[in-house]
Parts: sequence; C-alpha cells; structure tokens
Amino acid sequence: MKAKNAMRGWCDYCGGLSHAAPQEAKAAGLTCQVCGGPLTPLSELTEEEKAMADMQAWFAKVCRSDVNGPSPTMAAEELGCSRSMIDRLVERGILEKSEFRFKDRTVVIISRRSLAKAKENRLRTGNWTGHPVRRGS
Repeated sequence: MKAKNAMRGWCDYCGGLSHAAPQEAKAAGLTCQVCGGPLTPLSELTEEEKAMADMQAWFAKVCRSDVNGPSPTMAAEELGCSRSMIDRLVERGILEKSEFRFKDRTVVIISRRSLAKAKENRLRTGNWTGHPVRRGS
C-alpha cells in the first residue's frame, strides 16, 4: 500500500504514473518505485504528458470500479444494434459510459457489465431495457 504523502510523478521508462522510491520521497532526483528510472514530478509535466498521466489515472479508476469495456462502436457490434442505439441506451441509463476528454480528443468506453445486462434483458424480454415488448393488437 502506498503512503498517503508519497511523491507521484511520471516515469519515462515505465511510461506512466509512479510513486517515488520510499527512501527518496523528499529528496531531489526522484526515482521510480517500479523500475528505478528518473521520475518527473507531476507539477513539471508538459500539457501532453499531464494529459497522458490523467488518462492513465482515469483508466485505472475505470478498471478499479469495474466499468471498463469496449468503445461504443464495438459495443454496437457486440449487441448487434446501431451506434445510435448505443447512445440512446446510454441516455436511458441502460448502458454505463465512461469518458475522458483532452482538447479535441475523447475516449469513450461502455462497461462490460452494462452490456451483459442489456444482452440478458434482450434475451429475457425481447427489449434492451428489460421491459417486455408490447405488441399491437
């Protein structure tokens, strides 16, 4: 477990966020706890490096909270529906969407657990939402 006040930074060797080695947490010339490479403090990162660090932190959070999964296009392929249907299912709260934005770029994923629930609903009721399909008389 990491100490709450452990220094964090970007390791060029690991290519990601890392904590400083414990013996150097307050020293200059921080080194990565994982590989021993030089660690750049978060406050000294360029805008692009900061975005990469933020995206890695976002994705780690997505994975820890069990909402990782495919892109909306791949989710549509998996469900056998249109891409616009994925957007409608997200709007209705059927599918969980996680999003990371930086400048003009966006990364969007749909959680595997919500895809599984939608598939289960479709098999059970004939509808993605879980409500039975009403047929006209």
